[in-house]
Amino acid sequence: PPTTSQVSTAPTGLTVTVTGAGIATFPAYDASLGRFAIRTSDTTGGRVAVTVTADDPATRVKVNGRPAPLGSPHPVTGLKPGDEVNVQVTSGGEHSNQSWIYLPSGFPELTATGSDPGNGPAFLGLSSLLSETGFETVVDAHGVPLHVREAEEPHDFRAHTTGPNYTVFEPVKDGPDDTEYGYQVREYDRQFRLAGLERLRPVASLGVVPDDTDFHDVQYLPDGRMVLMGHHRDVRADGTAWLDAIL
Repeated sequence: PPTTSQVSTAPTGLTVTVTGAGIATFPAYDASLGRFAIRTSDTTGGRVAVTVTADDPATRVKVNGRPAPLGSPHPVTGLKPGDEVNVQVTSGGEHSNQSWIYLPSGFPELTATGSDPGNGPAFLGLSSLLSETGFETVVDAHGVPLHVREAEEPHDFRAHTTGPNYTVFEPVKDGPDDTEYGYQVREYDRQFRLAGLERLRPVASLGVVPDDTDFHDVQYLPDGRMVLMGHHRDVRADGTAWLDAIL
């Protein structure tokens, strides 16, 4: 779920670095920012080290709520994709509260440009023909995920004003070599917890099966009904194959 971090007046000379096997962070560290991402690899193993430095030797540091040394690496272990590493730093009346989000292996570095950094979150489905790994993610104005899940071919990830809070389409395959597969809708609540799965209901008279579900659109009506789009392949009497859109 989305996390909240804030920086009021950061301690003078504050720097925070996160290191570990096969990791990199983004965006570049800035004491005025509240959130950062930790890119990982297969060798990271859920382990990072957090090092905080500041001008005041009396600066107090907490990592995930536990006291940590100033100027020395503090280990954090047992991290899973989407976990937050929270770093709070206090020096006199100055205070910083920042978060680093541990990402799945292979998640790319994202950059954001524009004149209005206060824009709302962006819903993204990240996939590539060059990789079998994809991700559904919601990112803030700096490209740092608020939600992330490894997902194969995520499509049309978005929010709704009626029905579930969020949905994303994903393929449903009977096996790795299934080329005639369909899709299903994953429904999420406000905390991105799975609330339901939806596919087209079978219509025997038309030959429609759940596998005909496509990823083009889903609409939730105020009365609780939903409109789901699909494609049905049919061979006509003359042997011509047709691809029909269905609701």
